[in-house]
Amino acid sequence: MDSREFMCALLSRGYKKEFYTMLEEDMFDDMVSVKILRALKSGFKFSQHRLDKFREITDIKLADLTGILDDVNKFDGWLLREDVLDFIGAYRKKVAKDYLEKGNLEKAIEYSKPVEFFVRNTVMEDYRNHLLEVREGADKGLVGLTTGLKSLDVVSGGLIPSKTWIVGGYNAYGKTFFMTNIVNNIIDLDKRVCVVTLEMTKEDILDRLIGQRLGLGVFTLAKTENKEKVEEMIKHFDSNLDDMNLHIIDHTNDIDDIVTAIRVANSNRHIDVLCLDFIQLVSARGKGNIYEKISYVSQELQKLTKEIGCSSVLLSQVNNASQSGHAGDVYGFKGAGEIGQIADVAIKLQRFKDDHGEFTSAYILDVVKNRSGRTGEITCKISFPSGEITEYISLEEESDE
Repeated sequence: MDSREFMCALLSRGYKKEFYTMLEEDMFDDMVSVKILRALKSGFKFSQHRLDKFREITDIKLADLTGILDDVNKFDGWLLREDVLDFIGAYRKKVAKDYLEKGNLEKAIEYSKPVEFFVRNTVMEDYRNHLLEVREGADKGLVGLTTGLKSLDVVSGGLIPSKTWIVGGYNAYGKTFFMTNIVNNIIDLDKRVCVVTLEMTKEDILDRLIGQRLGLGVFTLAKTENKEKVEEMIKHFDSNLDDMNLHIIDHTNDIDDIVTAIRVANSNRHIDVLCLDFIQLVSARGKGNIYEKISYVSQELQKLTKEIGCSSVLLSQVNNASQSGHAGDVYGFKGAGEIGQIADVAIKLQRFKDDHGEFTSAYILDVVKNRSGRTGEITCKISFPSGEITEYISLEEESDE
């Protein structure tokens, strides 16, 4: 493809900051593409819902924008790293030929080097950009986005791009409540979160999200007495859906369809956090048994997390032995060992019952694996019927405040 087609493909399906650092303005033949590349390199995230801002930053004419959008919408497929390398290779081959014809052998040899050699030189530039992005948060104890729970942020460094969290718990232990607490927090940060729900509908997820904010259970939201405050919260979420801060996928459970749907959503606006509830419900065509299916699904979700550069929070069931404290392995996630292996952070939820057999408000986050930090238990409490999770504060800490 020529440079204009490549730029449209980049806008349509290629959101990945790594791509931009590999590209140079001289690789593009037209000034419109050059202006767009400058915007992308500066950190602007293209979205067809932010065209006024796009025109303002790129300073391109309306006619040029219309042409770009037509070409963007015609592009079918995915722009992969290999496509970017092919584009760079074709450019460098052309430049090498031009230098050779001009008799500049030294420059011709330089541009004739394999593309992989050129790309390797961007590694440290990428790393420096990474440090710049995380430095402000790191000074506050965060490398990624806050989870909304200070102690969990301290242990994990936050929700870090390209990292996978596995959060496991027994039935009715509050896995989905953990996820919806994360989702509400990410929305408040004006970041984008994508929820893949396999046992609930979009309406169920919105019930949980709104209920947590209002301190209401899902069965009381529809009562007339709550109509006004619920309607105000609906407007809040309607605005976030318009701004693309929240995207919910509930129409498929096949891993290939899920991956495609997430890629499409990411092409419209970069997904910062991906949540999936829960991994054992994802199906995989052609995989004969449960072990093969879950192994394949786990690997595909890990690959996707790295591909789009988001942080993933994947919910999982745990096996009976693990829940009772007698697991044969350290994680005990139900179905396949790959679930624990792909985790950068693995958390098992612990709940306790009182003398009457009812769950107490104690909600323990047992961080059993952490590639970048500490492990250990974090004591929280969960409020019902809303499912809001907060950190446990002792009487001494409360009096200090």
